[in-house]
Amino acid sequence: MPKARTPLDVARYEELKSQGLSQRQITKELGIAESTLRDNLSRTICRAYFPQWRQATTWTIKPGARGQYRDAQGMTRATSEAGYCDDQTKTIWVQARDTAIIIHEICHAVTGGGHGKTWQAHLAAARRAAALGDQGLAAALTEEVAGYAAAPPITARTIYRRVPDVLVDTPNVTFAHLVDYLAYDYGLTGPELLAKCSRLRTVFEQARRQEMRSLRAEIKTWTAYGKAPQLLAPLTQWLQALEAAST
Repeated sequence: MPKARTPLDVARYEELKSQGLSQRQITKELGIAESTLRDNLSRTICRAYFPQWRQATTWTIKPGARGQYRDAQGMTRATSEAGYCDDQTKTIWVQARDTAIIIHEICHAVTGGGHGKTWQAHLAAARRAAALGDQGLAAALTEEVAGYAAAPPITARTIYRRVPDVLVDTPNVTFAHLVDYLAYDYGLTGPELLAKCSRLRTVFEQARRQEMRSLRAEIKTWTAYGKAPQLLAPLTQWLQALEAAST
């Protein structure tokens, strides 16, 4: 007969957490391994907020980033999302042991989709359960539901619209650096971003050419009006940065 698991003293855990102790310090105080604490917390959350989720025992919750990739400098970078639900491997990755993040990702596991109405409904159900004993968590989940309900979906077009702004802020950006920047911002790997935004390179090149045309026209106009060269220097330098990055 398998050995019975010792139930987690949730009240003691929350008390230690409120004192600002790290996960390692908490496990030392509780006298259990970190992996045991993770498993206990996961089961506790599932029982409290998803009691009807029959597949809970087939999923695993792991700490850390769910992916890595090589950036433009050849450095290994980790994805930046706070949590990620991988329905292929039935794994939930969390970079912080936060109940709201775990509930968020479990809602993905339950619904199998994005942040649409079905996911929001499940998160709302968890919010109602949380409201029975944790007003802070209830408020956080309520705010999250409202935020996703009001936010437009993140599509390839949404990401394409970011490209001109990136060029304005960083005229010497290369395509590889642009991919790194946007991938990190959206919690993706470079290959994932390119798969989602198949026209990204074309959009980038078009935006760069448009920006250079606009700058050349502006410099030509101001030169015709006799503007002093030193006053045109910022525009000239901006144009040169764009031209250098495009070669």
